[in-house]
Amino acid sequence: MNKIVKSRNLLEESFDNFEKIAIVTSFQAGGIVTLHLSKKINPLVRVYTLDTNMLPKETYDYISTISNFFDLDLTVVYPNEEEVHNMVKEHGLELFYDSKEKRELCCNTRKVKPFKQIISKLDAWISGIHKDQSAARSIAESVEHQDAGVIKINPVADWTLNELISYIKQNNIPIHPLYERNFLSIGCLPCTRAVKYEKGVRAQQRSGRWWWEDDPGVECGIHNYYKMGLKKNKKT
Repeated sequence: MNKIVKSRNLLEESFDNFEKIAIVTSFQAGGIVTLHLSKKINPLVRVYTLDTNMLPKETYDYISTISNFFDLDLTVVYPNEEEVHNMVKEHGLELFYDSKEKRELCCNTRKVKPFKQIISKLDAWISGIHKDQSAARSIAESVEHQDAGVIKINPVADWTLNELISYIKQNNIPIHPLYERNFLSIGCLPCTRAVKYEKGVRAQQRSGRWWWEDDPGVECGIHNYYKMGLKKNKKT
C-alpha cells in the first residue's frame, strides 16, 4: 500500500468515526498535503490555525494564498490579549531568549493555551507532523491520544519532507515561500531560522527552531506522542 492510499484510508476512517473533528495546521508541508487529501474526502472539513501575532510576513501572505486556493472557511485563533500584555510587561517582548522557562511561558501563552481552546471542542484533530522532522517526532504514530481524551490523527506521519514537497508540486499547490530559503520548519519569526548545510548533509529539519537552546528536538508543547488505536466516537 503506497503512502497516499494509506493516508487517505486513515482520513476516511477518521471522518467516518468522529463527528467533532478538524484540521489544526500551521500550513507547513505536512499540513498542506493533509489538507489536500482531506478536502477530497470531506470538502467541508473544519480548519483551524493559530496566529501567535509573531509570524513571518511570508506566513501571513501564504495563509491568504492557500485559503483562496482551497476555498477554506478558516478559523484563526489568537492568544488572550491580556495574558500576552501581562507577560510582555513583566518579562519583555523577547523573553524567550532569556531562558528555557521563559520560552516555554511564551509558547504556552501564545500557542498552547489557544490550541487547547480548539481541541476542547473536538473529539479528534488532524495534524500534519511527520517522523523525519526530528528525533522527538520519529516516534509519532498515525493515531495518538492527546490530553483531555482527544484523539490525534497524523495521516502523513510516515512521509518524508521530500515526499510532501513533491506531492505539493505535482498537484500544483502553492508552497510556503520560506521553504525555498531553507526554512524547513516554520514558526514564529524570532524563533525560526534557515537550516544550515554541514558537509553536504542537511541538518535536522527542526534545528532552525529555538536554536539557542541547542536542542533540535525541542517542542512548543502542542504535540504529545502517546500510541493509541483509533476508537469510534461518532453516533451511528
